[in-house]
Amino acid sequence: IPATSTIRVPVPPANLPSQTCELLVSGGTVNNAVEAGNDIAVITPTSPEVTVTLHVKVHPYSFKARILEAKPKISGSYPEEVAKWLENSQYISANGPQVQRALSELPGTDDAAKRVWDITMWLHRHIDYRTDNPWAPVEELVVRRFAECGGFTRIFCSIARASGIPARFAWVLVQVEKTLQVQPGHLKGHGIAEVYLRGVGWVP
Repeated sequence: IPATSTIRVPVPPANLPSQTCELLVSGGTVNNAVEAGNDIAVITPTSPEVTVTLHVKVHPYSFKARILEAKPKISGSYPEEVAKWLENSQYISANGPQVQRALSELPGTDDAAKRVWDITMWLHRHIDYRTDNPWAPVEELVVRRFAECGGFTRIFCSIARASGIPARFAWVLVQVEKTLQVQPGHLKGHGIAEVYLRGVGWVP
């Protein structure tokens, strides 16, 4: 990279059970920052050219054993840094009548893992996968009954938050099969949800 100004590189989490990350930089110094909840490496050039290498290793991991051991409940308080993911945000709203109606259709439980499963099954039953105005309000998505990955994620997070379970939107990279746009094996952005379960942490 030509060293003309400060370079900002989004860095994936390095301390997940299923993921490690290593950032290598030559020709510059690195300072870490957090912006909108994302880790950012701020690189200040010390030479005319900067080389940035990011190694991310992802391996299979199951949260099942930890969830079964922790038996996380919905009721109770959360740490301040987690509780903020119960609040409404620009694209995720737990207070709308359609989200509340969807919540009322779920069986009552204080078992957080079961509620996450019930929300997932509700989505499979009621929302079709289709791309059209993907950033429509959550209430509109629930009424029209179709969404793409980002829409599915926002509906899920809205119902989870309405249930009292912290949930957040995450962008990930996935390997895709051949499509009209890309060849097999290429990476593509994908929206998923993460929920916070007591005794376990953030679970995708």
